[in-house]
Amino acid sequence: MTVSTSEGTWVVPPHRAVWLPNGVTADVRMTGAVTVRSLFFRSVELVPCQCFALSVSPLLRELITHIALTGPMFRSNPHHQRLTELVLDFVRTADSLPVHLPVPRETVFEALSDPLADPRSVALDHGYSLRTLERRIKNSTGMSLGVWRHQARLLKSLELLAAGESVGEVAFLVGYEGASSFIHAFRRAFGTSPGAYFKLDPPTRSNVPG
Repeated sequence: MTVSTSEGTWVVPPHRAVWLPNGVTADVRMTGAVTVRSLFFRSVELVPCQCFALSVSPLLRELITHIALTGPMFRSNPHHQRLTELVLDFVRTADSLPVHLPVPRETVFEALSDPLADPRSVALDHGYSLRTLERRIKNSTGMSLGVWRHQARLLKSLELLAAGESVGEVAFLVGYEGASSFIHAFRRAFGTSPGAYFKLDPPTRSNVPG
């Protein structure tokens, strides 16, 4: 699932989730067969006020499924209140996963997000020097051009892997020299191999690139 807001884009593999604060408008795009569970909270205190992605543990997954099947939760029902607070406690204490790419709504950033695009050619096509483009990237996202492009490649690889592409084919499509270099970069970013990342229980630790 790919979720895009004014803050950027999140590529969310299976058994992960995205927290969207109240009032945030999002575009959602699915890759492959996807089943989604969504919970909506009328009023929440002491929760993150920014979008972020988190791992869904087996316990949290079962809680979300149970609540979705049960129906509306009511504050007047002590059991409902306890279930809701437990879910929110997971959200409050969750670590943010490195599956976010800040993408300002400018065509130059959209062009750069193509893993195979040449930054120098993109800069020229949009009337910038490469140095000016590097400054715009840094000022708009807080990332250097190299780090931003690296993150864009990794997030694109998640979409392709979810669509069923092989690791070798994905490595080629996102601009790596071979499968081994891609696996190494993937492991450094997400703490596990591409194959293990899509298994039932996600890893509990990930390293944020850059």
